Amino acid sequence: MATERIILVTAYNPRDVSKWSGTLYFLFDALVKNPGGVKVEYIRGPLGTLDFAARAVNKILRYFGVSLDCRFSTAFALISGAYLTVRLLFAKSGTLLGIAASNYLCYIKTSRDIIYVSDGTFRAIGALYPAFQQFPRWLRAQGDKNEQRTLSKARYIIYPSRWASDSAKLDYRVPNGKLIEIPFGPNISNDWIDRYYLQKSISCAQTIKLIFVSADWQRKNGDKAVEISRLLIDAGLHVRLTIIGVAPHYVTKLDFVEYMGFLRKSDPKQLAKLCQAYREAHFLLLPTIADASPIVFSEAQAFGLPSITYDIGGTASAIAHGETGLLFLIGTPTNRFAEEIVRYVQSPDLYHDLSLNCRKRYQESANWGNWSKIIVRHLS
Repeated sequence: MATERIILVTAYNPRDVSKWSGTLYFLFDALVKNPGGVKVEYIRGPLGTLDFAARAVNKILRYFGVSLDCRFSTAFALISGAYLTVRLLFAKSGTLLGIAASNYLCYIKTSRDIIYVSDGTFRAIGALYPAFQQFPRWLRAQGDKNEQRTLSKARYIIYPSRWASDSAKLDYRVPNGKLIEIPFGPNISNDWIDRYYLQKSISCAQTIKLIFVSADWQRKNGDKAVEISRLLIDAGLHVRLTIIGVAPHYVTKLDFVEYMGFLRKSDPKQLAKLCQAYREAHFLLLPTIADASPIVFSEAQAFGLPSITYDIGGTASAIAHGETGLLFLIGTPTNRFAEEIVRYVQSPDLYHDLSLNCRKRYQESANWGNWSKIIVRHLS
């Protein structure tokens, strides 16, 4: 193998589990532990300061009613590219691995190979997420141009979903040969998962435990999860909805809701509570209305926990309907969710297969060890 070093390009410290929902940390850790003997370094430096300054400007602008994110601007990209170009002159040889960094890599000047990793393209995410749709037209155009330049520079582009890959091909004319689809793994270590994993079973006599995990109540459609829970109770089931993350007060006081708040994975006690909640739950109920590739689905599957959600964004690549969970079209009536859940509660064998398929997907593909092996395999 000609290249024996990966240089990670990121604005964040990849050893900080709190950044990018922990994805950067586990991605970096898997590469460091890769069996190929590849050395892994990262370039951060002023990129972190630049990112912090941009976020501060964004916050000030929002205070005055201006909705934009200057990190997607051409000016931000030019400054980032100039810094990286100079910085790489003093770096050892190696392949650049850019993580969700289209605005850092688009104006870089280098002869090094670039592997680009993201959960979606700028255009696909812009069409899906309401916050992006509020950006002024000039900023959307600049962000789109940054994406185009980065994708054209990359030797390989890695996405966790067909939704993202299709956008790269259709919106940015990226050839198939550059695209690789690899599912993201769970942002919980294998040791913790194996310690808390327990083969699941279900029956009408049990309390049916649903779990909702998110810090964004509106976008993840928390009220829909509550409505589905109510319908299950009306159908005669004893239901408990555990909420991890954030929820409005009118929800946290409901008698069938167990509200655990936000649990930090960097705190062993809080991580233990999260793992125990996954262990005890029967379904992850997350009827999200805008998502690229939620890591929470990979986490649930690691514990053998089937997920229930809408077919939106990249969710269809994370969940196979009737195999690792339940996937519904946007607009599907709430009662259909409840009816399908009842069907599995009344069919323990079907549920058993659903749970085992989840665990199998985690073990065979949706884990960071598999992810790192494929990255190393594509080094030049």
